Amino acid sequence: MVNHPLRRRIIRDLIISGNVGLTSALTTAIITFLDVKDSDAVLSTLGSLIVGGLTLFLLAKIGVVRRLIDTSIHRGLAGMGMVHVADYDLLLKVQSGYCVSELEISTDDDLAGRDLGDSRPADKGIIVLGITKPSGEFIGAPSRHETVEIGDTLLVYGSESAIQSMRPGPENSSS
Repeated sequence: MVNHPLRRRIIRDLIISGNVGLTSALTTAIITFLDVKDSDAVLSTLGSLIVGGLTLFLLAKIGVVRRLIDTSIHRGLAGMGMVHVADYDLLLKVQSGYCVSELEISTDDDLAGRDLGDSRPADKGIIVLGITKPSGEFIGAPSRHETVEIGDTLLVYGSESAIQSMRPGPENSSS
């Protein structure tokens, strides 16, 4: 999930904003408990917090509420100019077990020096969305005739395991 710089930025900003809210909620809860004089009131307040938290959790599991939350996050982030609308939509719709990631091509890669049509990454469950050349040039939706060179960075979509198997390293070598 955090292999892409845009996603890392979104997650960082959500963590920071979430920590501010969490800190405020914890501070309020602590002050509330410190202000209570008898144990019955403490148990009552604690029970209310647990029931309220459980209610919020269950509401977030309902599809309509989830879409409403996603829409409000989407609008909030877009309004702050933090991400492009299409990028956040993509992040919300990537299902568990699948990801959009970057693969840097090195001399060890099977794709290096080959056309996409010849190397056939789709046969391994990988869809190449774009290629960033070392010069900074980006080729979106590359054709099967596009040659992948050493130093290129591929923007790919696929299962996490398929993408991991494409990464160079001793655990992924076929020998």
